[in-house]
Parts: sequence; C-alpha cells; structure tokens
Amino acid sequence: MKKIILSVSLLVLGNVYSQDAKFNKLAIDANVGLSNAMNPMFSKGFGENDAFGRMKDFTINLGGRYNLSNMFGAGLYLGYSKIGNTKDDNSSSFITVSTQGVFNLSNVLGFDKVMNNKFRLLFHAGPGLGFLTNSKINGTDKMITLTAGFTPQYKINDKLAINLDFQAVGTWFQSRRWDFNSKSKSRDGLLAQASIGVTYYGFGPNKDKVHADWYSEDSDIENKLTELKNKIAAAEAKLVDTDKDGVADYLDLEPNTPEGSVVNTKGQRIVDMDGDGIVDTEDYCPTVKGTLEFKGCPTGFTAIEEKKEESSEEVSNLPAEIATKFKNLTGDVLFELNSDKVKPAYAKTLVKLAKQLNDNKSIKVTINGHADNVGEEGINNTISENRAINVKNILTSNGVDASRISTKGFGDKKPKESNDTEKGRNANRRAEIITTIK
Repeated sequence: MKKIILSVSLLVLGNVYSQDAKFNKLAIDANVGLSNAMNPMFSKGFGENDAFGRMKDFTINLGGRYNLSNMFGAGLYLGYSKIGNTKDDNSSSFITVSTQGVFNLSNVLGFDKVMNNKFRLLFHAGPGLGFLTNSKINGTDKMITLTAGFTPQYKINDKLAINLDFQAVGTWFQSRRWDFNSKSKSRDGLLAQASIGVTYYGFGPNKDKVHADWYSEDSDIENKLTELKNKIAAAEAKLVDTDKDGVADYLDLEPNTPEGSVVNTKGQRIVDMDGDGIVDTEDYCPTVKGTLEFKGCPTGFTAIEEKKEESSEEVSNLPAEIATKFKNLTGDVLFELNSDKVKPAYAKTLVKLAKQLNDNKSIKVTINGHADNVGEEGINNTISENRAINVKNILTSNGVDASRISTKGFGDKKPKESNDTEKGRNANRRAEIITTIK
C-alpha cells in the first residue's frame, strides 16, 4: 500500500510543472471542523461520545491537488483529528495520509450550464494510511483508510474559493478502539467529519488563468469570441483613413491632406507643379517642365526665359553672358500649406545661387513672398513675408551681403495661378527670386 501511495504521489508531483494554455491546474485545500468517532465504540468512561454521539472533536485537513482536466484531478491529503474528552488528558490523536481522486460533479454532469459561475460541487475519494495514538498509552495503531466526501464550493475570485466539506473516513485492520485502551473486535472503524475551509489557486505556471474547477468549454469559446471581436475592432480602428487618400491614419504622415491630393505610400502629398513627372522636392526647376537628365530643368533653359513665364512686376535684366551662370538657380521656391520652412531640395539650389552671387558682386536680389487665399489676410501677409525672409537667410548664411537682398511679402494679392484649384493654390505658396544688375 505504501508503494501505491508513493507512486500516485510521484505521478501527481511529476505533472505539476506541465502547463495548459486553457486553465490553471493547481490548488491547495485547507479545512477545519468537527468530527465524531463512531464504530468501534469507546470503552466505558472514555469521554462522553458514544457510537453515534454529537460531533464535537476537533479536526483539520490539508491537501494539494492537480487537475488533469476541468472534470478530474488527483491530490495528496493530510488529516488530523483529536478524539475524546480532554478534561482528564486522556485523548487520542488520529492522523491520516491519503491520495484521492477529485471529481467536479458540476462539470461532469453539466450543472455548470445551469448554475452561475459561482457554485461548484466536488466529490473526492481515495485510499490512505491511518495512525492512531493515545496521550497515556504508548504505541501506534496502524490501519488502512478509505476517505470519501462531498465539497460544495463558492467562488470569491479567480484565486480563492470557500467550501464546506462533508466526509467519512473508513478504516480497515484497526486493532484498537478509538480510546486506544481496549482492542477492537470488529477490526474496522468509521470517523465522520464536517468542516469549512478555503481553496487557493494563486500559484503555479498558469496562476493568472482561471482554475479547472471553474473552467468550461462554453466560457472558453465565449472568451475567445470576445478576444476575436476586440482584435477585429482594433484592426478596424487602424484602417481609418480620415483624409481618404488611401493611406490608413496610423501610417499617414499627413493625415489631413485636402481631398483629391495625390500622395505617396506615407500619405504625403506628391506635388509636381510643372507636370514633368519629377516631384517638386527633387525638381531643381519646379515651375518649368524639364527632364530627369537635367534634374527637372529643360535643356537650354535660362533665367531670362524663366522670368518671361512668371507674372512679376520686376524682371531680370541680366546680360546673356551672366544669365548663363544663374541658369536654373532662380525662379519660384514653393512651400507647404501654412509653412514658411524652405524644403531641402530648394535649399540646395539656394546654396548654389549664393556661390554665383558671391562671384558676381554687381548683382542684387529681390525676393517676393506670396501665399494662397486659404486663411485670414493678416496671417497670409505674415507667412508670405516670412517665406521671403527665410530664403534670404539661406543666402546670407552662405556669404551673400544682406544689403544686396531685398524682401517683401504680398500675401495673397498677386496669385500666379487661380486659387480655385489645389494645383493653383500650391503654385501660389511661393517665394520668387529675381536677379538684376545694380
């Protein structure tokens, strides 16, 4: 029998560290209560208990169990009962060690579908060993035990439940009565127990999951459906495209581009004012059609030809031999909506322009800032002035004498194209550069 108990114990402990993604498998049970030692009866004068006396003897039970499923588990249990009237210090102690199978009747019989998720009923039973001793008599009466009982549970939370336990411990090969003072003729006995206790689930590799006592396939399916709905909702939220440019907001670097704007894969507007297939941020001549070979500028393009295409009160008067040096370096610098920051592509061209101006001291520069008609007049006036000033700052930071450069902001008073279209408004957010001989 000892070998059987040891084997079962090792089987339980060997599975403790295995994990299940569905539920927690481990639990500890602790109960205190009362017991009544029944057959074999006491000798005359041993306490007040008789064969079917009242339950008044103290008992405590501790155990750990491992669930193989939400219907069945196995556990190792230790019990202690103090038997008899202790007034004359003549009492017996009864210790049991047992292995028991635990059946979740609620789940086995389908009660979990009609009960709410707060109540369960368990049945437990299993063999063990019993040891009976007495406070005044030396020796130990060893016996085989069989324990069986019912345990109603009430769930407090995912880690704790309270329970009532009603069990009977039957004995075989019990050679002495419960008072240990006389031998038993029946050689078997019975101990009834009733106790209250707690079951703790908050340990083990799956301690954050619901325990097998409270797990059901229906609740698992419901939880998976809820999880799936949450994932779908999160995915739908990511697919929101506020500006309807075909790029979801979480990937869109410009989530508020005007309707109809052509954008790249990051949601940024692709502006190609001259329609030559080269976006303005990479086009050295963004207002005049050109070729990729000349980085967006046309073959044989000159500053004088460019100025003829612009609507400006002031035009370049550079001689042809000087104008060649400034070829492709002057024209319009375009800006984003509500921005006065010079784009990197234009800044590179302005650095080259500064070099030519430093080599040709007789040339002065006029920079006129403009805006589209979106927004208030005062704001447009300010942003047009700042656009001109920021272009000037790049030239002066590259060595051009500030006295050679004049700036002025015209707001939206001098549009280059109609403000009725997005293309026209893009063209009007500019700073025009005009070079003339002093």
